[in-house]
Amino acid sequence: MKCPACKNQDLRQVAVKGVPVKLSHCTHCKGIWADKEQLAWVLGKKVVRKLAIPLYATPTSRACPNCGQPLSSYLYPGTEIEVDGCVACDAVWFDSREINAIKQAERDSIQVTCPRCQRENSFIAKELAHTSCTSCGVLLKNFFAANGQPLPPPPPRSPQTDEEETGEEEESWEEGWENVRDRKREYLYCLYTIPAMLFIALLFNLSDTGSWIQRVWLGMPIHELGHALMAWFSGFFAIPTVWVTVTFSDSRGVITPLLLGAGLGYLFYFAYRLQSRPGMLFVGTLLLLQLIFTLLISIDTAQMLITFAGDGVGMILATLLMASFYYGKYTNLYRGHLRWGFVAIGAAAFVDMYSVWVSALSDLSNVPYGTTGGRYTDSYKLIEHHGWSFDELINRYFWLGNLCLLGLAFVYYFGLQKAKRMMETEAKDHRAEPAL
Repeated sequence: MKCPACKNQDLRQVAVKGVPVKLSHCTHCKGIWADKEQLAWVLGKKVVRKLAIPLYATPTSRACPNCGQPLSSYLYPGTEIEVDGCVACDAVWFDSREINAIKQAERDSIQVTCPRCQRENSFIAKELAHTSCTSCGVLLKNFFAANGQPLPPPPPRSPQTDEEETGEEEESWEEGWENVRDRKREYLYCLYTIPAMLFIALLFNLSDTGSWIQRVWLGMPIHELGHALMAWFSGFFAIPTVWVTVTFSDSRGVITPLLLGAGLGYLFYFAYRLQSRPGMLFVGTLLLLQLIFTLLISIDTAQMLITFAGDGVGMILATLLMASFYYGKYTNLYRGHLRWGFVAIGAAAFVDMYSVWVSALSDLSNVPYGTTGGRYTDSYKLIEHHGWSFDELINRYFWLGNLCLLGLAFVYYFGLQKAKRMMETEAKDHRAEPAL
C-alpha cells in the first residue's frame, strides 16, 4: 500500500507496544494508517466512536491506500486535529504525531452534557470558544465555563431593556446562527438563492431536453413520494420508486400506521428535547392528519387523495425543500451543505409539476390524460374513476400550486428579514468591540 500523503512511499507494518496489532506506517512522513478494529486496541473504543466520519467531511486529493477512493477530511470532535478517513474501508489516516495529539486531547478533555439536546460532549478548555455540540450544534461556551462547570443563568432583564433590545442574541444561538461565520454573505444567499433557482428551473423547463431531465430525474421522484406519503398517512402500505408507486392492497393495514405513528412520535420527542415549539407543532399536526386520514375517511376517498397527491403533495414537498434553505443552521442542512441540493431539487420539481397546470388553463391538451408506460395517468383516474371534471382537476392543482408559492413567499420574506437582523446585529457587535 502507498502512503496517501507521500503518494510514492510504501507503508510498512509496525508493531505497537502492549497491544496485539500492527499498524501501517510511512517511514518518510511518519504518518499512520489503521482501521477501526486496530485503533480500538490503540486508542480505545470511546475514541474510535468519535472518529466516525461525519456526513459533512470534505473530500481530499489523498487516496485510500486500500481501495483508492478519495479520503475525506474532518476534525476530531472538540479539537483542531484534522484527520482523513475512508468511508468504504472504515479506516483513518493520521499525519505525524496526530495519534499522540488525540491521546493528549482525551487526557485534557472535559466531559459535559449539552443542556439543549442532552448529548454527551467533550471539549478542551483552551478551545471552548469555538466548540459546538456534536448533535445540535449549539456553542458550548454559552452554557459552560472553561473548567466544565455550568454557567449561572443570566440575570433577569428589565422591561425597558427588553424593549430596547429585540432579542437578537437569544434568537442567534437558539436558531444556530453562531455557526454562520459571514452573516452578510448569508443574507445575500437568502436574498438571491430561491429566485435564482426558480429562474434556472424555468429556463430548463422551456427546453425539451431540460424539461425531460426535470420530469424524469427530479420531478417524478418527488411526485411518487407524494403518492406514497398520502398512502402511508391513510393507512396503506406503498413503496415509491423513481417512476411508479407500488401499493400491495386495496385495504388498510395495521403495520404501516403503527410504524408511521412511531416514527412521528420519535420526531415529536426529538423536537421536545431540542425545545423546538415549531418542531413540536409541525409534528403534532402530522400526527393529527394521520389520525384523520387513517380513521375518519373512507377507503374510496383515501384512494382519490392518494391519486391526487402525486402532483398535489409533490408540490408541497418541493416547496418544503426550497423553504428548508432558511432553517436548520445547527444541523447538517447548513453545516453539511445539504440545503443547496434541497433547494435545487425543490425548485426543479415544483416548476416541472406547476407548469403543467398553468399551461393547461389555456390548452386542455396539456393535461396528462390517458396512459403512460402502460398505466392510467392520475388525471385519467381522477376524471374517469372519481368523477372530476377537467376544470375541477386543473383548478385544484393550479390553486394548490398558488398556495405553495404564497407559503414560499411568506417563508422567503421572514427568512430574509431574519438574515438581515442577524447581519445588522453582527455589524453592531463589531462596532462595539474596543480597539486593541
